[in-house]
Amino acid sequence: MHAPVDLKLRTQTGQRLRVMPADAQVVLRDPDGTVCAYGSERGDVYRVHFPGVADFSFRPGRDEVIARTRDSYELVDDLFRTAVIPLALQVSGYEVLHASAVRTESGVVAFCGLSGAGKSTVAYGLSRRGYPIWADDAVVFSAVDEGATRCFRIPFAVHLRDASRDYFAAPTPAALAVDDRRETSALTAIVVLERVIEAAARVERVSIADAVRALLPHAYRFTLADGDRARRTVESYLDVAARVPVFHARYAPGFVQLPPLLDAIESAVTNAPHRV
Repeated sequence: MHAPVDLKLRTQTGQRLRVMPADAQVVLRDPDGTVCAYGSERGDVYRVHFPGVADFSFRPGRDEVIARTRDSYELVDDLFRTAVIPLALQVSGYEVLHASAVRTESGVVAFCGLSGAGKSTVAYGLSRRGYPIWADDAVVFSAVDEGATRCFRIPFAVHLRDASRDYFAAPTPAALAVDDRRETSALTAIVVLERVIEAAARVERVSIADAVRALLPHAYRFTLADGDRARRTVESYLDVAARVPVFHARYAPGFVQLPPLLDAIESAVTNAPHRV
């Protein structure tokens, strides 16, 4: 599959937000479970509504996303990058994993997990060890092509929690520019992060079946009602799990555990052979 189109945002301000239709579905929730966005489809037009903030609309394969809002917000631009672009690309036939990622010599390593699992923290920590950050919230990939799963870089800005930013003495959010470089690379490993009460960090490779079960909850999906699209998503993740090493990383909370966790991840992802 070719690289996705370079989506551009066009903001229309001062307009009254339209009410979502009755058949709109929940497409995004906050970490506490609160609904933060609804989606609907009418013909070839898809809409994502963030109550009180903006109403986005797009057509699959087109290069423009329209945002209707009462004012021009920095939040609208952030929602466009972190939520709307991934959903638009998923509708267009790509798969998108809610994950952060870094690039190694062999390709992209993605980190997914529940909110607060440390996705951005791990990626930022590895970037301090010489692995450039590839993604902070969404990893876009295509169906397997010639034995490799291809990742496509989309614009992102690093979002670290206050505690992580303090630990790394990282720049404030206002000082972090959006990285909008377009690149393509192979997806070479996925690490599912989980915080547990254990004495030491453990990183273990999982089976194909366990990998699919672990990854699907972190997949961007505009709707669950489209049976054909849902089946293609499952098939894509089966392909990924069959070819790309997937690991389960368990570690105790607290920054004292971060260096050994990064050590264990480095060791696992650089030494694991791909399935054939």
